[in-house]
Formats: sequence, C-alpha cells, structure tokens
Amino acid sequence: MRVSRSVVGICGGLLVILGLAGCASTSNPRTRYLEQIEPDTVANLLAYRSGNTLEISYPLHGRHLLAHATWPQVPAGDHAYRHQLAVLTFEKQARATRRSVTRKGNRVPIRDAQQWQQLIGQIMRQIVPNAPNHGTLLLLQNQEVVVYRDQTGKLQSVRLENKPRQVAVGRTFNDTDFSRQAVARLEGQLSALDENQSQFLFVTGQDPAFVLIDLRQRLVVYLSYPLDPELNAETVPGWFALRA
Repeated sequence: MRVSRSVVGICGGLLVILGLAGCASTSNPRTRYLEQIEPDTVANLLAYRSGNTLEISYPLHGRHLLAHATWPQVPAGDHAYRHQLAVLTFEKQARATRRSVTRKGNRVPIRDAQQWQQLIGQIMRQIVPNAPNHGTLLLLQNQEVVVYRDQTGKLQSVRLENKPRQVAVGRTFNDTDFSRQAVARLEGQLSALDENQSQFLFVTGQDPAFVLIDLRQRLVVYLSYPLDPELNAETVPGWFALRA
C-alpha cells in the first residue's frame, strides 16, 4: 500500500515505511515510479557516503548522474539509536565536493525492495503478538496506529480511535524502537551479507524512496524525493525517475 505525501509530513518515517497509514494515495505519472523499482536497474545504482552526505549515482551514456542529500551530523560519542529525515536534491555540486564523496572507499552496498520488505516483515513479526486480537501501538508524532493480528493471524492496522474493542494493546513502538530493531536485525545477518559492512542503503519501492541504515552510528536515515509545492508531487529528473 502506498501512502500519500501528506501522511509523510504528519506521521514521520516509521509509519510511511511500514505502509500502515490506512490511506492510499492516487497514483499519477509524477509519482508512479515509486511503486516499483526494477531489479536490473537497482544493480546499476551506485551509492557513496561521507559523513552526513550521501550521493546516489546512475551511469547513463558514459556519464554519472547524481542525486545527493545531507542530514544533521551525529554528535561524536553519541551511541543513542536515532533517525533522520533527508531530501534528495539534484542541484549541481562543485566538482571537488562531489569527488570528496564519490570515492571507492565510500561505497555503500545497495539492497533492493524485496530485501527491505523482508527486513520490515521480520521486525513486524517481532513486535506484534502472535495471539489473535493482540497488538502493538505505534506512536508516531501526532498519530497513533494499532497493528494487530486478526482471527486468521493476518496483520491489520487501524488508527487508535478506530481500534476494535476486542483488540488488546500490550506495547508501544516508535521511530527509535524501529532504529534499534533494524540495526539489531542487520547485525545478526552480517555473516550472510558482508561482515565487513556497517551500513546499507535500501531501495524501498515506496516513499521515502531510500533508507540508509548505519550499524555503527545506530542511525536510520529516510531519504525522500523533493516535493513540487505546486503539483503536490515529487519532482525528479526524468532520467532518475525512470531508473531509480
């Protein structure tokens, strides 16, 4: 289920990522690219990170076309689990700035939407009770959403005010909890992925379009495309919209 950009602003990163807002948006040509990213194009993407700057590069006709984003620095020595929101921009950069980021040693592994959904599924199975009519309350800025299992064991989600009377809520879960769970899950999979890696960039197939997870900094960064205020739709150059 896709979630409207208005929900992004209201609910924050976690609700959008889980796709549990309960209100789908209408697809249009400007946003349809978010619905699915083909595996063969993901293989052609390159990502680089230096500090609080991320570059996403797509090789096209011998050129490297770039999108980049920055977010607030994590204070040195701060080991708290945290999340950040960042917007990808397509503005031209100074060559020296770009080269300082897009070095081979700064490469970040890219994981596809299927791997992202697997991670989300693992987290949801962990935080939602197995018993029918028992659930977890997601606390997301001004929104409160209950995720629970119905009588068939299927996950359902409703806003707290619409929670069925028979559903009992046993715990709460917020963005910081998500960061903690995501980092723990990836740390447990390092032997299967790459034990030398400490960060991963996920293509979500949703909005935010990318999620960066840094295991050492215990950081999750949600990366969205820029918003066109007149059309209320993401503004993305055609080359990137079709291929990223």
